[in-house]
Amino acid sequence: MKKALAFLVAAAFGLTVLQAQTTSEILGTVTDETGAVIAGARINVRNVATGIQNNTTSGEAGQFRIPLLQPGKYEVVVEKAGFTKLMLPDVEIQLNERANIPARLKVSATQETVTVTGEVPLVNTTNAEVGVNFDSKRIAELPLAPNSNIVNLNPAVGIGQTSSRGGLVEREAPEILEDPSQDRVPKRQPR
Repeated sequence: MKKALAFLVAAAFGLTVLQAQTTSEILGTVTDETGAVIAGARINVRNVATGIQNNTTSGEAGQFRIPLLQPGKYEVVVEKAGFTKLMLPDVEIQLNERANIPARLKVSATQETVTVTGEVPLVNTTNAEVGVNFDSKRIAELPLAPNSNIVNLNPAVGIGQTSSRGGLVEREAPEILEDPSQDRVPKRQPR
């Protein structure tokens, strides 16, 4: 019984960590032209590729946060009665990114929509985290040893290489040629 409970707790923790590492979020503050915060604005975020929508409302300080978004392109719509509707059609978020969207609404007497085109500057002001996305081409170009044994990556290491039993086999360091006219390739000693 204790093993089953421990397994369930570990599985739940593992899924939580996995989810936290593979999603992004869009957050921001809704303000008017003067910089005053707008509470109760409706924010709709739609994934352009899948059509999945997420909605929220800005809080008393005008802030909003939509977590657990998959990386991709999103359309963000911010609206509040008495203000122009703000539409950001091409907000692209990367893996583990916290995209801070500045949502500035203009006062309007009539129903009006403002569509912003071009790149929205996504500035991560919440932490100092830096992320890198690798595409399959870049991963394929990584330099790896033919047998994927990291110990063999540096031929000048003198302590040895891994044996089939998992231990290290001692060997002498390779002799390095001192003559600059010859190739600078290490010359290995026979075993």
